[in-house]
Amino acid sequence: MKLYFCIYSVKRGDYIIFSDFNAVRGEDERFRSIFCHACAGDFNDFIDDISVVDVLMVGKIFTRVDPKNVNLNKMDRFLVSESIFDRFQDLQVVMLDRKSSDHRPILIHDYKVDYGPTPCKFYNSWMLLDGFDDLIGEVRDAHKLQLESQIHDIDYSIDVGDLHNERKQILEKIDNLEKLEAANIAKKSKVKWLVEVVENSGFFSWYAQKKNLTPQIIKKNRFN
Repeated sequence: MKLYFCIYSVKRGDYIIFSDFNAVRGEDERFRSIFCHACAGDFNDFIDDISVVDVLMVGKIFTRVDPKNVNLNKMDRFLVSESIFDRFQDLQVVMLDRKSSDHRPILIHDYKVDYGPTPCKFYNSWMLLDGFDDLIGEVRDAHKLQLESQIHDIDYSIDVGDLHNERKQILEKIDNLEKLEAANIAKKSKVKWLVEVVENSGFFSWYAQKKNLTPQIIKKNRFN
């Protein structure tokens, strides 16, 4: 209560509150421990009275884990004044891995995702302007005509055989590549065969000397 009155009495300007509040806001923030409805109600009233925002926490849910990993609670959190949150609406709290402490460290940061420039801004007041419906209809019809023209061009290409000719050219290129690959394989096989012949020529000479035959006779008898 001392913290409550201290903050409530100076409730002005920008401020960020970070603490182990030893309280939760709902039953989903406790696991295998007793939930007190009165305590949670007081804590929620405290947050509403001092006009702060409970910053969204992403990732893990529970900030405190008992040594036996039995009781889990969300005790730690960041509360920021509404004036800060109005300027930094992408604030998030992430939970880090804990080491020796039974509390997981938490970090607050301004998380922005850049999806590029906004393609279009629309104001509801535009619908009250004269001619607005006609303008939307003209844009829609123009886009529809463009799509119909593209479909017509595709149908024409199919009718005159452009797509068939393109497919035929691609298949011819693939066939030529396969022929080149086959020629390369044949050349490599021929080179390998010649190398083996050269390596085995020593065996032919030794065999001819042993039989008192000339290499020509061996060649004639073995290959003719």
